Amino acid sequence: MRRGLTLLLFGYLIATAYCGCNCNDEDSSEESSEESSEEHSYGGGYYGVGQKVEDAAFRLERLEAKLNAVRDRLEGDDKVDHFIDVMSMVESAEGNSCDDSEFQCQPCGLCVSTLLACDNVQDCVNGDDESESRCKNVVESGASFKGNIHWVGCKARDDSEMRITITGNKIYHYFPSRIWLDARTTFDYGDSEHSFDLTGFYDFGHKRFVIDPPIGEHVSSTCNFVTNDVIDCVVSGTGNSKCADVRLVRQ
Repeated sequence: MRRGLTLLLFGYLIATAYCGCNCNDEDSSEESSEESSEEHSYGGGYYGVGQKVEDAAFRLERLEAKLNAVRDRLEGDDKVDHFIDVMSMVESAEGNSCDDSEFQCQPCGLCVSTLLACDNVQDCVNGDDESESRCKNVVESGASFKGNIHWVGCKARDDSEMRITITGNKIYHYFPSRIWLDARTTFDYGDSEHSFDLTGFYDFGHKRFVIDPPIGEHVSSTCNFVTNDVIDCVVSGTGNSKCADVRLVRQ
């Protein structure tokens, strides 16, 4: 009798252990199934990541389309054009950390040699060195700029009206970063005028032109474009000593 009870108890323990193993296996199987399901669901796993990337790309395309639509609506707006002009003036006043032989890519700030501007090879990350705004010919033949000049050094001169007129230009295919210029500079003193035929070049990188002094004179002009229609010029004498500052406006 005692032996029968012992066998019965032993059998019960085995059955309980077997059931426990099965129950644990079922729980484990359910957890594994849940993990597998989660891995292939939208929220996780390789399939989920791929779906997220596709959705993000779709949202970016929609955002880009909206931004392009806003840009198209703003083009030609006088207020926007004025804002761009003001920002150009601020950037010109602030200057940058590039060497004089370099210009600064906008807006990233990378310094690039002026010899690489407008040569049909992109050097700025965003292509600023080949952009339409940088590579536009703003010193076309016939362009004329005028303003009042105040002399502060060099020869004693009366204040006068100064005009610079571009009389010719040429771009060589082997040196596309420069425009070679012919120009006439005129100083109008009211009762008399003095004009000089000069040569020089326009630098696309700096948006600047330099006019060499005429024969017998030691005065040169370096003019930076603040906007396409406004230039700030420094008139220099022998040894680059400063003679005058003048702002000229396109006529």
